[in-house]
Amino acid sequence: PQLSSNLEEQKLRDLRRVAVSSSGTLESAMERELSEPKLNDLVRGLAEQTESEVTLLAGERTPRTPAEQRPFYVLSNSSVGRQVHVPTALVAEAVRTGGVVTDIDQHGEQVQAVQPLGERGPPVEWVAVYSRSLDDVAGTVSLVGTEVLVATGAALLVALLGGYGVARRLARRVTRLELAAKDVAA
Repeated sequence: PQLSSNLEEQKLRDLRRVAVSSSGTLESAMERELSEPKLNDLVRGLAEQTESEVTLLAGERTPRTPAEQRPFYVLSNSSVGRQVHVPTALVAEAVRTGGVVTDIDQHGEQVQAVQPLGERGPPVEWVAVYSRSLDDVAGTVSLVGTEVLVATGAALLVALLGGYGVARRLARRVTRLELAAKDVAA
């Protein structure tokens, strides 16, 4: 459990770093008002570069709605044809705090980082959501567990063989001592 949570924490830190370092690229795209195909290409390229799924959300402009309660819709997503789950609680917290917010999704399958884009403060126009799978964490934990079992088995085998060898030598000495005692007694 500790190895798993350490690996998950490392993934969260890495994803936070990625979100912060790549936000400038998306903010410049926001200022340039790119066409949808160019924006999609940019998001896919950023996803490839950061080795994560990138979803770009845009805030709906609704009158008299507080900035942190504005609904966001998917503007672009790096995974073509895949349904996107928007982490609304994380988006709301990121909009409220104005900074990167990270967490593990509700199913424990992905780490997510949400980065508000543009000028700090309300209203936030765009939000970037970065996601990475936790499948490799489970694989690493399983691999380490298997290696520990193999090492334990090997150590047990060495201990058994060593114990057998020592016991055999002691038995020979006792046998020789027994024979010597019989010779003395005779």
